[in-house]
Amino acid sequence: MTVPESLVPEDLWITKTVAQHLVFSSDKASRLLDWHPIPSAVALSRSVTWHLTNPPPTPDPDFSADDKALQPFEPSSQTAR
Repeated sequence: MTVPESLVPEDLWITKTVAQHLVFSSDKASRLLDWHPIPSAVALSRSVTWHLTNPPPTPDPDFSADDKALQPFEPSSQTAR
């Protein structure tokens, strides 16, 4: 799903659109750190596990910006086809 830029919460600024093309290579990480790509499902599982094990020290209980960004995608706001 694509959330309109104006609705992306400030704490997720890094996920906003970049106005230029970027090209990256993982070669250096592979050479120096012995890093290798893994399947996305494995990476996602590891990431979720890490975030659940290491929550922020002072979490922000206000999810209103997130709720506003996701509102257009809620089933109740979808138009019948």
